[in-house]
Amino acid sequence: MGTCGLTRVEVKRIREAVSEVMIDYNFKSMLWGWIYLGLYDLLNGYSGVLAGEKHKLFKEVFVNLYNEAMSIANKGILMD
Repeated sequence: MGTCGLTRVEVKRIREAVSEVMIDYNFKSMLWGWIYLGLYDLLNGYSGVLAGEKHKLFKEVFVNLYNEAMSIANKGILMD
């Protein structure tokens, strides 16, 4: 387990789950962010911003994604 409380398997699962929306958000939109894309960008992508309507989630699904993302974000904080 890493310093943020995630295993390699969990990290791989997360990357696979969000890769398509993040690629579309960053490259197909012509944003071309090379330094840092974070949770804000992921949530924007899943709300249809820049990534396109095909990635826009229904409200209930978006809320579940948001809650899961917050849970993951808090793992590093909760380990202190």
